[in-house]
Formats: sequence, structure tokens, C-alpha cells
Amino acid sequence: MTLLAAGQIIFMIGSWMRLGHLAERQAMQGKALRDMAGTTKVLTERLQELEARYHAEPEPEAKPVASPESPSAAALAEMQALRQQLRSLAEDIQKPYQEPPPAPLPQRAPEPPPAAVKSAGERLELLLEPVIELATGETAHYRAQLHMLSELGDEMPHNELMRRAQQNGARARLDVHLLEASLPVLRRLRGKNGNTRVFVPVGASTLTSPGDLRQIIGLLEDSRDVAAGVVLEIIHADLAGLATAGIEGLAQLARLGASMSLSRVSLNGLDLLSLRQLGVRYLDIDARSIDAGFGVAPSWIDFANYARSMQFQIIGGMVETTAQSQAAARLARYGYGPYFAPPRRVKPGAGHSEPGSRIQAA
Repeated sequence: MTLLAAGQIIFMIGSWMRLGHLAERQAMQGKALRDMAGTTKVLTERLQELEARYHAEPEPEAKPVASPESPSAAALAEMQALRQQLRSLAEDIQKPYQEPPPAPLPQRAPEPPPAAVKSAGERLELLLEPVIELATGETAHYRAQLHMLSELGDEMPHNELMRRAQQNGARARLDVHLLEASLPVLRRLRGKNGNTRVFVPVGASTLTSPGDLRQIIGLLEDSRDVAAGVVLEIIHADLAGLATAGIEGLAQLARLGASMSLSRVSLNGLDLLSLRQLGVRYLDIDARSIDAGFGVAPSWIDFANYARSMQFQIIGGMVETTAQSQAAARLARYGYGPYFAPPRRVKPGAGHSEPGSRIQAA
């Protein structure tokens, strides 16, 4: 009934608008006809006056040919012009009324598109954010990020850069670049500690783009010696929206040895068994959602116990305060965020001089 009533209201509004538009057209037609009638009356009276004056003049016996400057020639010319105007008016009255074309809308200056990936005078920098083992306070892994730096020193952080790249369809290119730049650094890090991993964010658009996915697979195949140290980080909401092609892409990446991390995890719509089969090994929970000021919710504790029983590693993400750190420690093994350490810039070319390095950062 609600949908029917809404449909009736929309139909009535549309009918009123059409009736109003029709009345407006009729008023405009009436005005145009009245104007034409008034003009016709004036022209007819003038024509009759000229004809009466012309025929009233006596004809001389040998009337010379009227010159263009004579009064008779002028009267004839004016009468011919008046008759032509009357014929034109009659034709206009018989034509159907046509609305005048709408006035052109004022042109707005085109808005500049948001920054895509990189322009002249700007460069992309690789940063690594420490992932801390909460029990010891030591750095265990790293999260890779890209920042854009301008000539003036202005910096666009990773999240904003990726947001703009997503708007411009350039997210996949940045994801490939980030992985390519991270692999040599990961090789150097694992040369010192074979358990070190680098978390590399990947957008949903990258996983569903066959060409970009092939590039990522190619990079991992060329770096099989460190592929096991790559953890592709995917947002929980993005994973839920992946189509079949994206799921198949995840399966291909898992077969190459890369593991997955699900970030911004929520308790809704989380199938841990399916995630395990897709190669997800890490669950990243925003530390701000663990304790909203009333202690850690029992639902989070139950979830963490179940996830650990399935051999998932839990991460407390975006830790900003001591309270958040303490809450995260009740659920998670790892943590990262401003509370621990900011992302650190990687020197250009880091890792390329290591023996066996086969990847060149763009």
C-alpha cells in the first residue's frame, strides 16, 4: 500500500506539472496570436489608406512613367511591402506554435580532477610502519605504505593517496608499485631475520583487474625466495564485496605462498573457515573498537579465542593511547599505530645491492 500511495503521489505531481506547462504554452500562443492580429489590423488600415489615395488621383492624358522618386512609385512600393507583410503574418498564424529554444545554461569552469598518482615535481616514497609484538614490545613485522611528497615538502599520506587513486582508477597501479618497491626491502630484512613479514595493502579493484593481478603474480613468481614473507592486506568490507574473479585471484596468490591479512575486521559476516581456505592468516582489529570505554566486550574475547584456535594471528590496529594498547593486548599478539612508532621512510634503492635481488623499484 505504501508503494502504491507513493506511486500515486508521483503520478499526481507529474500530471500537475504537465498541466501547468500546457497552460503556460496556451497563454504564450494566445499572446502571440493577439500580437499578430494587432499588427495585421494596423497594416490593413495603412494599405487601405494608400490604395484609396492612389486611386483618387486623376490620371493625366500623357502621364509620364513614374520615376522611383515620384509619390506614386513610393506609394506602390509601400503597398507591395505591406501586402508581403500581411502574407507572412497569415503564414505564421497557420504554422503550429513552437516553443522557443531554452536559453543556454551558464557554463561552469570544469573542476580540476583529483590528483591521480603522480605529477611533475612530485615523488612517491616508500615507508615502513613497525608492527610490534605486544608481549615484548619488539618490532616483529612491517606495514608498507606509499606517501607522495611535493617539491614544497607537502606530504600526502598513504590513506589519502589511495583514496584519490581509487577515484581516478589508478589504485591498481599504485598497489603494483608498492609491492614492487617492497620486495627488495623485504629480501634485505629477511636476510637478517627470516621470520620478518611485510604487510602490503591491496585494493579490491586490483584483485578484480586481470592485467594488474597478473603483474602481482609475476612479481611474486620472480621473488619466490621471499614470497612467503609477503602479507597482502585486504579490507574486510572489500573482501565481502569481491566477485568470483576476485576470489579466484586470492586463491592464485595463496598458491604462490603469499598469505593474507584482513583489516578493519568486524564480527558481522565473518566466516573464519572460508577465510582460512583463502589464505587469510591475520585478522586486524581496529583498537578503537575493542574497548569503547566500558572494557573489552565479551563478544570480542570469545571471537579472539575461537580465531586463535584456528591458528589466526590477531593484530590490534591503529593504537593511539595506552588504554587502547592494553585493550589490544587482551586479544591480539601484534599491534601498530602512532602509540608505538610512526612509519619510517626507506632510503631510495634500499635492498637493491643485496645479492640475488632481481626486482627494481619503479
